[in-house]
Amino acid sequence: MNFNGFYFDELWDIIVVGAGPAGLTAGFFGARGGHSTLVIGSLYDSHLARARTVNNFPGIDEFVGIDFLFKLKDQVEQWNGQLLDGEVVSIETKNGRFIVQIKTQGVISTCQASTVVLSMGTLQTRLMVPGEREFLGRGVYYCALCEGYLIRDKTVVVYGEGVALSSTTLWLADLAKSVLCLALTEELDGDKNLLSRLKSIENVEVRTNVKLQKILGENKVQGIQFMDRKTRAIETLDTEFVFIESRTVPAIQFAKTLNLALSSEDYILVDRSQHTSLAGVFAAGDITGGFKQVIKSSAEGAVAVLSASDFLKRRGTSARQLISERTPDNFGLPDLASVPEQSESIFTYLYNNLHFAAKYRKAQLDPEPLILLHAFHDINAVLVTGKYCPECYNYLPLVAKLSLNLPTWAFSVVSVEEEGVIEQFNIKHIPTLILSDSRGIEIGRKILSLIPKSSSLEREIYLMISKAQREHKIV
Repeated sequence: MNFNGFYFDELWDIIVVGAGPAGLTAGFFGARGGHSTLVIGSLYDSHLARARTVNNFPGIDEFVGIDFLFKLKDQVEQWNGQLLDGEVVSIETKNGRFIVQIKTQGVISTCQASTVVLSMGTLQTRLMVPGEREFLGRGVYYCALCEGYLIRDKTVVVYGEGVALSSTTLWLADLAKSVLCLALTEELDGDKNLLSRLKSIENVEVRTNVKLQKILGENKVQGIQFMDRKTRAIETLDTEFVFIESRTVPAIQFAKTLNLALSSEDYILVDRSQHTSLAGVFAAGDITGGFKQVIKSSAEGAVAVLSASDFLKRRGTSARQLISERTPDNFGLPDLASVPEQSESIFTYLYNNLHFAAKYRKAQLDPEPLILLHAFHDINAVLVTGKYCPECYNYLPLVAKLSLNLPTWAFSVVSVEEEGVIEQFNIKHIPTLILSDSRGIEIGRKILSLIPKSSSLEREIYLMISKAQREHKIV
């Protein structure tokens, strides 16, 4: 099934559930590590998206939460990872794979994964006070970032607990005429810098140790009723907007269906490698408990995917197994059994990477120089690539398609991660394409990332061979 260019029923190396700092970092490390990686979720569902100011991340003075998430998203896509703004409905195990059902714009579709990283974070609980459900969307909101634009020059109430309450108050203070921050706890939560900034803002009033009792109104919010927990005094206040930052609980719906081990507080239990109690399932971020910090979530996301990568290597799924489980047309790839011998090396490499498979379908050859290349025979072409090389992802599918169009040539691919490759081929940059004749004498080499946009791979190869011919390097 194709949905806006995204192919369902695929087999992915890694599916990440959740698009917060843990999930996006996991997606980045998975894609950068050469694994077919899919991140499912919305950036706006992350609690970090609501943070107006974050200044406790090493190496960065200060950033806005949603800006940081979009930078992570860009990094995932830069390394050919996929992001899907959808909702995971269910995760099941079948024949050693994970079957993931996804709801996107009302349509339910299915993907398969060899490993899964759970990073859904925590869910905000409902207060269960009169008026909360009735006025939802009509003055009662849970996302200041999403609905904050409604409150310009208005009087706003923010109620709840935790660091999120302080962060949301700071965010809304830039937009609203005045903000009343009502904390359930005796003190506001947050670091010294955050609390100091709140105290210095003139349009913010903070009341602590209070309990919201009712949200008042008829067709929309018109006010609130709250109680001072110490004096038991009850007060009412006129307002049209109430933003709620209530207690959070871990989002463990899939943990329960997969029978994962949980802590006494319902957080997913993991070991030092972020592995859960079920082989192939990893967890990262707030869903594992502990300190709720961006750096902790990002670090766990990285560890989870590095561990998933090791898990995939130990299991060693073959290329033939992978290709048999992909989409009916194998992403446009020829059947592995039908690939000519001269192309076997490069296609085996291609079949083991969904990034390459997805780009193979779109790879277009330059017809004019391709015709000219047919005049040359018995050329050996070696593509030197690497796992952490975006340009390698771009050129390998193109070289693979070229190999099928030049049947008298022999194509192969080697990785700089392999022992001795750098020294053997004297590699300075990747990707590098090295051509040699039937005697093994090098004709020439080309750093593919330096090919100008006005040219093409086929044209550069033809120019390289023509030059060698003029210099009598080709017999």
